[in-house]
Amino acid sequence: MEKWVKKLASGDVLDIGTGTGILAFAAAEKSKKVIGIDIDKEAIEYAKSKNKFKNVNFKLSDLFSNINGKFDLIIFNPPYLPSSKYDNGIDTTDNGIIEKFLKEAIGFLKKDGKILLCLSSLTNIKFDKKYLWEKLDEKNVGFEKIYVYKLKNLKD
Repeated sequence: MEKWVKKLASGDVLDIGTGTGILAFAAAEKSKKVIGIDIDKEAIEYAKSKNKFKNVNFKLSDLFSNINGKFDLIIFNPPYLPSSKYDNGIDTTDNGIIEKFLKEAIGFLKKDGKILLCLSSLTNIKFDKKYLWEKLDEKNVGFEKIYVYKLKNLKD
């Protein structure tokens, strides 16, 4: 994912589920403004403590709940595993977050804006028809494959 962020980042970037901030930092060199968001306060505090870029800011948000404006690139490396009786609510389980993201994200994209989305072969997701899906990368990781997709609004 980081490789593609470095290639495609420009303008205004939103990194959803920023965690440690690694993808926000990867986007910083080629972007005007980067906002990294996460639902986890500790993740935001950690990312802020590692930030060396003037054009990167971090804040708490549950997906787009605390976000205004439109972006040239939205990055999302979501929790993507299907729920199971063994997961105990760990943060790698999708629980509908990807579909919610896809429904809301289109309203936060600038004209010709793009989404970078990481998914697993284990992800139970339908390819939302509002977007043009392009698979950029694929990697075998044990019993699953990890994919990086670039999405664009079909209306653009």
